[in-house]
Amino acid sequence: MSNHAVLLFILLTLPFGKIKAQDAATLSSEASQLNKAGKYEAAIQKFKEVLKIGPDNINAKYQIAFCLYNTGRENEAIPYLEAVTISSKQAAVLSSSFALLGGIYDKQKNSQKSVTCYTRAIELDSLNQDLYYSRGLAYFRAQKYQQAETDAVRSVILNHSHSASFRLYALVSFHQNKRAAALLGLCHFLFLDPFGPFAQESYNNIQSILRGGNLKEESKAAATVPDQKSLALNAVISKAIASAKPENASKRALFSAQLASIFRNLDLSAPSSPDGFLSDKLIPLYSGIYSAGHTTAFAYYISQTWDAAAATWVRDHNEQVEQMKHFISSRM
Repeated sequence: MSNHAVLLFILLTLPFGKIKAQDAATLSSEASQLNKAGKYEAAIQKFKEVLKIGPDNINAKYQIAFCLYNTGRENEAIPYLEAVTISSKQAAVLSSSFALLGGIYDKQKNSQKSVTCYTRAIELDSLNQDLYYSRGLAYFRAQKYQQAETDAVRSVILNHSHSASFRLYALVSFHQNKRAAALLGLCHFLFLDPFGPFAQESYNNIQSILRGGNLKEESKAAATVPDQKSLALNAVISKAIASAKPENASKRALFSAQLASIFRNLDLSAPSSPDGFLSDKLIPLYSGIYSAGHTTAFAYYISQTWDAAAATWVRDHNEQVEQMKHFISSRM
């Protein structure tokens, strides 16, 4: 018998299901490599071939949805993800699918569905910081600021270095007229990300708080009336600002003096806040910055992107800046 005839005989005698399984595995591997390389359209076609072999292949459905999402075809991805959420028994796959659905609905400005999907994902993966942050954003866009604040705090607790969560915390606090939380949240965001795309906006919002103003782009919704403790904290800030008027001070020196007065007075005279994170973490941290003599280094550090003189000071006082950074990092 010729070699060709022997090979044909072997192929014909192999179990058909085993050949199909091997083909599906090969196709899936090839599709995954295309996906990793960012060749999403080619990957989609490969994964669809996998589905022809096994219509119930959950991984192929999820991967197709992922590729469709990355090519901007979110609507096409939804049926595949919904099929996965119905069929899959794996918590990780389910959580990822609900998270991706949450992102799609958020992008489509369907906040209710987005929040529902993120909530399902959190139920399956309760220590996933990104899920709390993402749901917080969805709440924020729906102008549900209290819920957004709760998720921002959860996100920050799970990852103290996630700057975007501090910005979210600050913005939702500002929308609720909780100025102490907003100010310290913005300060910490700028400490973590002083050169990012939202640095100037955040600095402007800090200046707005110091002037007693509102957000640069105030919400069209009616302002939330804060609780009595938050109002008391607002009053502490107002009094602290009023008392910080150094003579002949430059703009940056005035900024440093204002922050120092606020940090000191929040610790000495502020009532306990309704937000445990503010009372237990942020106020002690920033009063500590004042007590340890780091306020000037901090004020100039978070101002350096748009203030050339502050940037020069930071460069010329590297040791003081590093001590300030170490102090903060060791207490978060």
